[in-house]
Amino acid sequence: MKVKHVFKGSSVGTKTLAVWLTALSMTGCFSDSPEQLLASAKSHLEKKDSKAAVIQLKNALQGNANLAEARFLLGKILLESGDVSGAVIELGKARELGYANDELTALLARTLSLQLQFDKLLADYAKVELAAPKPMADLQTTLATVYALRGNQDEARSRIDRALKLDAGNVSAQLVQVRLLAGSGGTALALPALESVLSKHAEFAEGWQLKGELLAFAGRNDEAITAFREALKFDKSNVAAHNGLLSLLTTKGDRAATDKALADFKAALPNHPQLRLFTANQAMESGDLKTARENVQVLLKGAPEDGRVQFLAGAIEFRRGALLQAETHLNKALRLAPNTKRVRVLLARTHLRAGEAAKALTVLQPALNDGKADADIFAAAAEAHFLLGNAKQAEDYLQQAVKLNPQDARSRTALAVANIGKGRSDQGLDELRAISAEDSGATADLALISALVRKGESDKALQAIDALELKQPNKPLAPMLRGGVELRRGNQAQARSAFEAALKADPVYFPAASSLTAMDIADKKPELAIKRFEKMLETDPRHVQAQMAIVGLRAQAGAQPGELIELLTKAVKQNPEALAPRAALVRLQLERKENKLALAAAQEGVAALPDSPELQELLGQVQMATGDSNQALIAFNKMASLQPTSPQPFMRIAELHMAGKNQAAAAQSYKRALSVRPDFVPAHTALLALEIAAGKISEARAQVRTLQQQSPQNPAGYELEGDLEAQQKNWPKAVAAYRSSLDKRAQTDLAIKLHRSLLAAGKGGEAATFEAAWRKDRPKDSAFIFYLGDGALLRSDHGQALAFYQEVLKLQPDNPAANNNVAWLLKMAKKPGALAYAEKANRLRPNQPPFMDTLAEIHADAGQFDKALEVQQQAVKLAPEVHLHRLHLARYYLRAGQKSAAQEELKKLAELGDKFAQHDEVKKLQAEL
Repeated sequence: MKVKHVFKGSSVGTKTLAVWLTALSMTGCFSDSPEQLLASAKSHLEKKDSKAAVIQLKNALQGNANLAEARFLLGKILLESGDVSGAVIELGKARELGYANDELTALLARTLSLQLQFDKLLADYAKVELAAPKPMADLQTTLATVYALRGNQDEARSRIDRALKLDAGNVSAQLVQVRLLAGSGGTALALPALESVLSKHAEFAEGWQLKGELLAFAGRNDEAITAFREALKFDKSNVAAHNGLLSLLTTKGDRAATDKALADFKAALPNHPQLRLFTANQAMESGDLKTARENVQVLLKGAPEDGRVQFLAGAIEFRRGALLQAETHLNKALRLAPNTKRVRVLLARTHLRAGEAAKALTVLQPALNDGKADADIFAAAAEAHFLLGNAKQAEDYLQQAVKLNPQDARSRTALAVANIGKGRSDQGLDELRAISAEDSGATADLALISALVRKGESDKALQAIDALELKQPNKPLAPMLRGGVELRRGNQAQARSAFEAALKADPVYFPAASSLTAMDIADKKPELAIKRFEKMLETDPRHVQAQMAIVGLRAQAGAQPGELIELLTKAVKQNPEALAPRAALVRLQLERKENKLALAAAQEGVAALPDSPELQELLGQVQMATGDSNQALIAFNKMASLQPTSPQPFMRIAELHMAGKNQAAAAQSYKRALSVRPDFVPAHTALLALEIAAGKISEARAQVRTLQQQSPQNPAGYELEGDLEAQQKNWPKAVAAYRSSLDKRAQTDLAIKLHRSLLAAGKGGEAATFEAAWRKDRPKDSAFIFYLGDGALLRSDHGQALAFYQEVLKLQPDNPAANNNVAWLLKMAKKPGALAYAEKANRLRPNQPPFMDTLAEIHADAGQFDKALEVQQQAVKLAPEVHLHRLHLARYYLRAGQKSAAQEELKKLAELGDKFAQHDEVKKLQAEL
């Protein structure tokens, strides 16, 4: 290439020449070829300058992306630096480009080991033979490590012996041999062997790293810290040494040293995934789940097949309470590392927390079967069996857990509680006291306090709470528990004082504020509760529970919907990631039939929280209300994908089909709900109703029998049989079925159904006998007494109905429905006190049209038509579809002399024709006008 112009003598010319030369270099006139850059990289590697080598290799690949050796060398450097994900990509590309090299095979095997993909590693490489001795030694070393992790020590020793025969100087193999020695003979044998290796390889960082690990295992943490620092002196990019050092410093509580170690890690490997992994883990342990989640999401994008990352992601979601997401990540982690027990245990605990004990056992079974289950496996299995009602098996597992780990307070506590449950109360309580005295945690203390409270031994419970407070001074838990005990004893002042002490210890401790609120409401001082929550918001303006509590209290006080919507909208803005205010806002707008606003709020909620099944459900409901069935179906299907083990999405889809009068599709959805949960009673009930409506009585009976056979101890199958026979007016069979159900579950709803069926069967004597026996055994069953009042009211036995409702009020003075009914009956009997009861019912449950209707009627009978009209107008506005309320309004207008207003209301009712049962009375009133 010829240069036509040469600039001489001027600074301008010199600068121009510099720019020109730079431009030429950028166009490649003076640049090295990819092959030259590769050679330069190799030269840097010989000088152990890996950073410079990486730069040259990347430059070479920019020039020729298919340079296989450059891919291989870059992958090898990335693997040595701990960037497993990057190494996998580059080494994989080298193989795809045809790079045939034994060292590549050994490195690919090592990447699978580091990603915890042990099954794939053994399947692909256990029988591989390499020609070159050193790569073959490296491969055998990797295999030995995996076999050791799998517990196959004999195979591990065989592999490492072969590695050392192939390459006696292989230091990595020597270190694995030391690890195997530690596994069989402990650190006492392993450390001298390691010292022998380090005496010959004093600057081998991995040797110092292993020394740090062995010393840490032996509890010699300060010496371990020194060893890890020595490892980092020789290799600043040793990720395991960084991790070990940070872990020990964090445990030690040396914040300054931890911060420096973290800064050194960042300086050496600023973008290393392991650094982000450590940061995410630390954030999770400190309770900063938002930061933890942000970091792990980045890791998931870069290394979705890394079992460690999937496990950490699952652990974070578990702590967030996002069980479905936790299950997804942990299932992936278990697929990648099926023999990693901590993954299996956490996945099982995820199922247990979701109430899916059978699933938890399925996850744990392989570990239980292999004869190598540890204490955590046995403890989780015991919890699952407890939930399934298998007390004997649960106790057996707990005993094995305690045997393996006698210091495990959690398992020992569960075993003590099991003893109490089996009637060995004194033994169990003594065990709990012993554990509490030995353990700094609160698990045994809480179990002891709970057991003493159940036994009614309040004084001893308070003593146990005092002991807990010594462990946790200036914490809210002990005073909170003390308040609960005092409340049970009826000591209101002491209880309030204890709850206030809990709130003083933690000004945003919601359980204490909630308990004080209950006391305030009982004292008819809700304004105190509101002020308390407002004070809590001064400390933490984004406290969602406090915000929602204020909304609830305002609603109970009769606040207008507009005020509540304003409060909820503010809460959503302050806490865009919180579910409760968004869901409450949508529900309130939907209730007010503000469908456009509800739709916008639901869509905004789903955009902010796309993985919330509750918001997807609400979005579908709003779309149903707006008539957009297709979009509603999409929302409910999304809900189903988020809750694969829940029948509720299919119930919503069935509801959608029923609204569209597609009974066949609805039936299929109910069946899908039952495929998810075979004993789900609402789906059985709905499917039964469809079959009855279609006249398929034999099919309905078959369905009931299937449920009874599947779950013979489930009372629901017999209750459904009773419902079916009652609908067919086959009262003797209904009575028999309800009795069978009641024998398995003595609950009020079943007692009511049985009593009603006995009366319908003409067996009044049996009904009276059953009623007397039920009331004798359960004198405070207010729901049954209320039912008896309703029965008397239907028979027009007003005196008996009044007596029943008044009995309910003795048990539940603040029962709004009982107050309303007593008010109406007193009015009908022309007895005093009706107004007070009606006003109380409306105060307890404001904006309820039936209660307002009663109050208006009482005002009208007293000649207070202005008050009657004001209340009744509001009732009609709230429930325009309840035409009887409008008829009452028309009557009050007439009695008040407002004929034109009465005529307007009667005209609306007349347009209904025979659809309105009181049509004749409407015509009569119009005639009077």
